[in-house]
Amino acid sequence: MGNDALDPGPTGINPEPVLRRDYLMRLIQEATRALARAATHRLEGDEAEARKVLDGALVDLLDRHASLFAHTNPETAAKLLADPDRVLAAARIVAARADLEPDPVDAGMGRARALALFLEARDQGAPADAELEALVERIPMAALDPRTQALWARFKPQDPGAGS
Repeated sequence: MGNDALDPGPTGINPEPVLRRDYLMRLIQEATRALARAATHRLEGDEAEARKVLDGALVDLLDRHASLFAHTNPETAAKLLADPDRVLAAARIVAARADLEPDPVDAGMGRARALALFLEARDQGAPADAELEALVERIPMAALDPRTQALWARFKPQDPGAGS
C-alpha cells in the first residue's frame, strides 16, 4: 500500500504536489541567481561568460525539456514547462541572452521569443512583469506571430488616460 507514489499514506496527504512545487521553486531560484551572475559578467565586459552562464541556466531550468525547447513554438514550450513561474524564468533568461547576441537579427528573434514566452506565462496566470513588457517597445509587432500579437492585445498594459 505505501509503495504506490500516489498513495497518500497514513497522513492522508499526497506529498507529490508539494515536492514538485519545491523542486520548481529551486529551479527558478537558481535561474534568478544565474541571471545575476550573467549580469555581473556582462558588467565586467565578459559577455562570453555571461552567455555561457545563461545557456547553462536555461538547460537547468528546462530540465528534461531542454532538447525540445529551441525546436518548439512558445505556446508548446510553455505547455511543456507547465508552470507560469518557470515560463517567466525562461523568458527572462531568453531576453537576457538576446541582449548579449552580437547579431541584431538573432537578438531581435530572441527578444520576440522572450516576449512570446512572457505572454504565454501570463496566459497561464503569471502576473505582469514590467521588464518583459518593455520588450514590446524593441520588437516590431509585424515580427510577432499571430498568437503572440493576440496575447499582447489581451494583456498589454492599459493607458491610464484611455477609456472612460
